[in-house]
Amino acid sequence: MKKIVILIFLFGFLSNCSNEYLGLNTLNISVGPDINFPLGTIDMTLGNVVGNLGMDTQNDSTGIYIETRLDSVATIYADSLFPEIPVASISDSFAMGTVQLPQFQLQNGMSLSQFGSAAGGTVAALINSLNGTTQPFPALGPASGGSYPTLGSSPVCEAILTSGSTTLQITNNWPVPVSLNVVLYDVTNGAVVTSFQFTNVPSGSSQSQTKSLVGKTISGNLVFDIVSVNTPGSSGSPVYINTSEEIIMNMSMTGLEAQSGSVYFPTSELSTTSDYMNFPMPSGVQLSKILVESAKLFYKISSPLQTVVTTELTMPNSNDGFGEYSIQINSGPLLPDTGTILMSNVELDLTSNPNASYNSLGYIVHSFLADISNCIEFDQSENLTFEFSIQDMKLKGIEGYLGQFSFQDSSSIDIDSIGDLSFDYLSFYEPQIDFEITNGLGIPMFFSLDLDSENQFGKFSEKVTNFPVSYPSEYIYPLERESVMEIRPEASDPFISLPNNSLKFEFGADIVSTFQQNAFENFIYKGEDLNANVILRQKSNIALKNLLISDTIDLGSPIDTSGFYRIDSLFLSLSYANNLGLEFETTLDFLNSNDSIVMSKNMSLMDGIGDVTVSLTKAEIGRLSEVSKISIGLNLSTVGLPESITLFPESSVLMNLSLGGKFKLKVVDLRP
Repeated sequence: MKKIVILIFLFGFLSNCSNEYLGLNTLNISVGPDINFPLGTIDMTLGNVVGNLGMDTQNDSTGIYIETRLDSVATIYADSLFPEIPVASISDSFAMGTVQLPQFQLQNGMSLSQFGSAAGGTVAALINSLNGTTQPFPALGPASGGSYPTLGSSPVCEAILTSGSTTLQITNNWPVPVSLNVVLYDVTNGAVVTSFQFTNVPSGSSQSQTKSLVGKTISGNLVFDIVSVNTPGSSGSPVYINTSEEIIMNMSMTGLEAQSGSVYFPTSELSTTSDYMNFPMPSGVQLSKILVESAKLFYKISSPLQTVVTTELTMPNSNDGFGEYSIQINSGPLLPDTGTILMSNVELDLTSNPNASYNSLGYIVHSFLADISNCIEFDQSENLTFEFSIQDMKLKGIEGYLGQFSFQDSSSIDIDSIGDLSFDYLSFYEPQIDFEITNGLGIPMFFSLDLDSENQFGKFSEKVTNFPVSYPSEYIYPLERESVMEIRPEASDPFISLPNNSLKFEFGADIVSTFQQNAFENFIYKGEDLNANVILRQKSNIALKNLLISDTIDLGSPIDTSGFYRIDSLFLSLSYANNLGLEFETTLDFLNSNDSIVMSKNMSLMDGIGDVTVSLTKAEIGRLSEVSKISIGLNLSTVGLPESITLFPESSVLMNLSLGGKFKLKVVDLRP
């Protein structure tokens, strides 16, 4: 607090008188016993005093206004308005179904020498003797041709087929026509898969037969079992005989579908499913966008396959800072099929569902095999199932409509003083109370306020309802919008009276966030809050008692009293001009160099112009030599309490403080 400026002018001083004698006829004086030494002048203008309180002030022709700011008497945090996001979950499954196998080829051949070995006995000897000769080929058979493994790559380890066929093509490279019976035999299962009967296949030509494999079980261990070989020979015509020439067997497997078993999957793809996850929001809440600060994504994946299955969950039109939000989960043998994934800083679009404009999150679940280099056992009747749910969601922001709802809050403060002023009580009339509302919440809101002020004069109330709060309609920075709600209490009410003035604020807010009332979607983002500050402007229409203002005059050094023996008596004189409209009690404390009080004197000043005189005792005069400072305290009270007065900036008090006395004076007539 700045000190009141007090100007002290020393207009006189005391000095010792000489002992010279003057003739009376040489003097031209009027002799009197009273002397007066001005000590100083106090010129106090109210505008300067209030301005030096260290507070925000304003003044005009109607008075002085002291401004007090009460910050954050009401705050609505964005996250307090976020609706609770209920658990959203999906559950789906798909049957493994049949596996379509690619076309594949198996082949082998039977040479004349192999046939001979299989037939044995005289046939074997005969064929060996014919090698490399040109002669008539004899009739042979029927005789067994032996078993020949199928050569080639098969995608089947073992499977039951629901469709498909096999075609066996015989190419006869022997020099004579041949008839043969070929059985396709499954060694693993010990069963005949199918058989082929070829009759009189000419030399150098081919014949084909196709057989159905529906309902057949096949494995990867198939053989061509040539049950019977028969040839009429060359009918006496000589032919060149090369026993390494073969009957070629080419088998083609086409259109195979396996319903169960163990096969090499032709592709890693298992299933792709797209749908929508709906958030069961409360009535009236329609969200188009959610900014997720954090959430828990629970999953459960059940796979019948004895291999690693990768499940990929993608949320189209979402954004996690790198692109669409997507996760991959591996499940299968030795891997957990349940777990939790932490989602963080993800923006979710809830408008992609053509059948629901809000609250619906699109998703794509893509399942595929992590490795298809080995046979995988499956059954078409078994299902791969997945379950996902989003829980414990914490929000950074939302867009859409929040519906209609209300909430209340309250706060209270006690006001005991202004600056460091000291007083018994200080009452303000005609205060101006402004609620400065700064709002970054993009939702329409109407404020209500019940304000109660309770002090020694009673309880005073003010009420405001349906005050429209300005808000940003678009998410474009800066978002903050300002509103001012004005409260003007009755001029006759001591609405603020200090000390022990309690202010209680009860707030209400009505939210109206529906598409019927709003052309544009609303939004709330964390950190963009609503804050209300109170600006209390207290007009200098006041009633007060014992308001103390003080300052200290530093005399520089103790008062020189060496000449006071010539003075008969001393007194303090205070003349004043007071147009404040206040009564004064003035206390003068005379201080020594250690700031200890040597003596004190009190004076009363009335409104208007006057003089006050206070005598000093001989003891007090004797102690003036100890005085180096004078502390002046002004104790102000309103005339005719509790009525109020209005103080103006130019209101002032002028006081002239002086030290008066009476000389010891003796006149002697020395004339003869």
